[in-house]
Amino acid sequence: MSNEIDFLKESLRFNQEYKESLDHKASFVLGIASVVLVLSLNNIEKPGFLLVATGALLSSVFSIWVISFPFRKTHKGKFSILCAWGFEDLTEEEYNQRLNKVLQDEAQVVATYKQEIYALSEYSIKIKLRFIKLASFTLTIGLIVGFAAIIIGRL
Repeated sequence: MSNEIDFLKESLRFNQEYKESLDHKASFVLGIASVVLVLSLNNIEKPGFLLVATGALLSSVFSIWVISFPFRKTHKGKFSILCAWGFEDLTEEEYNQRLNKVLQDEAQVVATYKQEIYALSEYSIKIKLRFIKLASFTLTIGLIVGFAAIIIGRL
């Protein structure tokens, strides 16, 4: 194999690991938001705690969406040899034909890797990263505004 294929293989692996790390971050934010939500529900009748609970609830929803993000649907039904989707309707013979077509030429293998890396970045990582930031932002704003309202309410 060429250095280009080795580089692309490593790049695809890195992108897949990065996508998984975003899922772990979303799980962490979900855990924090859940604890904050449960703790704020005891005093939900106070406006400050209602703001904290709202921020935590929105953060939880965004985090759950990141974790359960349907990447296969966003790949627009394209066939993927490297990441194993889009061939559930293919027979084994059809799959082998498509695989052999790609493997016949090193340039086709390189093109396939490039397509997969782009698809993973464009249709999964970008979206997950956007919603992880949104989940963190809503939790932070909910906590800041809620606690400010709680402090002002006590003055």
